[in-house]
Parts: sequence; structure tokens; C-alpha cells
Amino acid sequence: MLSLSAANIFYMVINLLVLYLIFHFFLFKRVDRVLDARREEVENCTK
Repeated sequence: MLSLSAANIFYMVINLLVLYLIFHFFLFKRVDRVLDARREEVENCTK
């Protein structure tokens, strides 16, 4: 059975932070860039 110790909680928090940073730099920024380009394209078409 899994036990919750301070070390396990510490490693879970570190892993979550690493995953967040990876997603932030490699996924969210690219998606945000695509959305900004699309938003700009739509604004230019409606003028």
C-alpha cells in the first residue's frame, strides 16, 4: 500500500512543478502565440 511520507509529498510537488514548467514553456506559449495570430487575423478581416 502507498504511504504518504514527507519525502513522497516533496517529490510529488517537485514533479508537478517540473511538469508545469515544461507545459508552460513548450505548450502554453506556442498555443498563446497561435491564438494571438488568429485574433489579429480576425481583427484585420473585420475592419
